Amino acid sequence: MSLIFSLSIDAVLKKVDPKYLVVVFDSETSADNKKSKMPEYKSNRTSEDNSIFHQLSLIKKSLDIMGIYWVEDNQNEADDVNIVFVKKFHKHNINIFYLFKWVVS
Repeated sequence: MSLIFSLSIDAVLKKVDPKYLVVVFDSETSADNKKSKMPEYKSNRTSEDNSIFHQLSLIKKSLDIMGIYWVEDNQNEADDVNIVFVKKFHKHNINIFYLFKWVVS
């Protein structure tokens, strides 16, 4: 998994050549805040498989080795963190290219 992720990031860097890059991860608890306020949030989904989270340490180490900044917020989902980045960069006239959302089933 971490090799596939690293190869994907490498392909993005070669194709897009961004000036800035940040990878944003969901944490195991990032949705808990919304779920506590809105019990129906994601209630239509089947039980989540959190086995992917044990692989994230390898992916994060790969990003560290590649010199790529990454963020994981235990209180907010990655989509919400991305919105904060977009708003902050927009104020400084920095274009945002939201590349992809890594989804593992």
